[in-house]
Amino acid sequence: MKKTLLIGVDLGGTNTKIALISKETNILGRSTFLTKAYTLKEDLIKKLINEVNGLLRSNGYSINNLTGIGIGLAGLVDYSKGFIFDLTNISGWRKVPLRSILESKLNVPVYLDNDANAICLGEYLYGAGKNSNNLVLVSLGTGIGAGIIINGRLYRGSSFSAGEIGHIIINENGPKCGCGSFGCLEAYIGNSAITRAANEGFKKKRSKILNRIIKGNIKNLTPQHLSLAAKEGDPLSIGIWKDAGRYLGIGLSALVNLLNPDKIVICGGISKAGDFLLAPAIKSLKKFSMDVPGKIVKVLRSKLGDDAGVIGAASLVRYGG
Repeated sequence: MKKTLLIGVDLGGTNTKIALISKETNILGRSTFLTKAYTLKEDLIKKLINEVNGLLRSNGYSINNLTGIGIGLAGLVDYSKGFIFDLTNISGWRKVPLRSILESKLNVPVYLDNDANAICLGEYLYGAGKNSNNLVLVSLGTGIGAGIIINGRLYRGSSFSAGEIGHIIINENGPKCGCGSFGCLEAYIGNSAITRAANEGFKKKRSKILNRIIKGNIKNLTPQHLSLAAKEGDPLSIGIWKDAGRYLGIGLSALVNLLNPDKIVICGGISKAGDFLLAPAIKSLKKFSMDVPGKIVKVLRSKLGDDAGVIGAASLVRYGG
């Protein structure tokens, strides 16, 4: 029986996405479950195993058809040992040897890595980062993270924590960040920061367009609402994205000056604002970057879109990072 299939798992703090993927990187089947419904890690691991087996069965396959399973997680992961030091958005996951646990239960190779690293590898191999040699993938969401490829290889750092662009300090007197420091990039362009800016702006000057989109309930406001409002020409939403883009560009310029990448790929929920965010970000990047690296770098949106997490995770199996 040929072992040609891969499974990619995007294990997030809210949802876990699983995909069955062919050797041609086509998605043959999908499964999703609510991560936060499982408060004990033992229950979550059992659910993950059941979902993997169920996804295979429902598509006419078995574990014997798998080359391996790749898992991307938001947290500090020792890729070489398959060991989780800590997960950012899931409590109780400290010092967990997840690879050995899953391999003993499923009898198939398992690969783990930080989710930004996994997505970076996926974009490098199959998406917007193809034909790049030095690439940075920046994921914009609740947190701001990055994956880095230098000379065709993932760079993880000495303690597997490379790529924490969200905690580059751009203003030491700025707002407090979730990490405990002040003025981090994430404190300006993370989900919470953008929502907070929108709330403050809305209270000062109510926007008819935005008010209609959120159905009059400011508690419902999300960055996705701001994107919709900006597309309808809402000045408040356009201004918030412009400010976020400027800060993003400052952070990206630090990467450009330090790493001299040929491409920067932007992904994550916040990136769905499109040019409302990216146009001011590129302008800011060009302003603050050194001349030569600033001119050669291309800033692109993810081509893998919502499948970036599962395809990137599966890529860990085939290429090992």
